[in-house]
Amino acid sequence: MARKFGLEVEGIDLLDFNIKRAQKKAIKFNITNKVHFHEMDYSQLDFPDQTFDGVYTMETLVHAADYEQALKEFHRVLKPGGKIVLFEYSVPPHRELSERQQKILEFTAKASAAPSLPRFIHGSFIRSLEKPGFECLSTEDIKENIMPMVRKLARVGYFPYRFAKLIGIQKNLVNAMLAVEFYKYKDLGRYNIVVGRKVT
Repeated sequence: MARKFGLEVEGIDLLDFNIKRAQKKAIKFNITNKVHFHEMDYSQLDFPDQTFDGVYTMETLVHAADYEQALKEFHRVLKPGGKIVLFEYSVPPHRELSERQQKILEFTAKASAAPSLPRFIHGSFIRSLEKPGFECLSTEDIKENIMPMVRKLARVGYFPYRFAKLIGIQKNLVNAMLAVEFYKYKDLGRYNIVVGRKVT
């Protein structure tokens, strides 16, 4: 965003080693005047009200312990009319899943530290955005765009994951598990771009 569009970016992450890696990349690309990184929690943003023109997350809101509180914080730090863009997975209602699929979803959410995933039901982002005062402008499932990558990861991770599952250590191969199971049940999951605007 900083290199291609010249935007000023404040990046946040819970993990200090991600912050350090991002800072090294900023130095490498000579954009330290455009980007700054902070060790911070989505649900407790240390920024003043109405600071930003936009908020962007990519597969990270799902890791928030309380995604509704995180959305409230995003709303608070956005200027009136500011945009929010979320790239997030969603799942079918639990009643539409088999018992095995429900267990996989629960295990996946726990093993990948994604407590909000079971609550990201297809179509729920509209209501989730409206609650803190956003207008949902669009939602689009772009799963087909990521399936070539998922297919490759599933092929590479299939045998390690099967072996890990046999000996009960599959939680140690979370990415392989996610790729294999997501590809297996690709008709169930979605990968969404959600766009909203602060209206109140």
